[in-house]
Amino acid sequence: MEEVSQAIQYYESLVTAYPQPESWAINIRKTIETLKHSIQRTNFYRYLFNPTEYTFCSEVETVTKKDAIEFDIRAAAFDKENIQKKYSNGDKVKIVYGNNLKDNGCKSMVSTSQSVQEEKSWTESKTSDESSLEKL
Repeated sequence: MEEVSQAIQYYESLVTAYPQPESWAINIRKTIETLKHSIQRTNFYRYLFNPTEYTFCSEVETVTKKDAIEFDIRAAAFDKENIQKKYSNGDKVKIVYGNNLKDNGCKSMVSTSQSVQEEKSWTESKTSDESSLEKL
């Protein structure tokens, strides 16, 4: 617990000395290098995600390899059952999912918000077959 508190102080001093956006990853990496145990690093990451409400936890439930495999299986099943369309215009991206209703002969109905429909030069990409076409 003391090591994590010291690491947080060290990190805050780095952020004060090097506040530029380009330095954020270096500040974190340098701080992580001071922590020897995974529970210390996990607590430091917990601090980064919510500094105002951070409290040290000696036991933190983490994602296991089995959890990751189960998630991948569920995600693959979801992707198989749904059509994903990606609309992009420069730095703006909107991903819309619609049910894949090909089994009963119906076409998928994918709706977009009014703001997306009004945008000009959006590109529509179907990730399932990786084809692209200009929209609008």
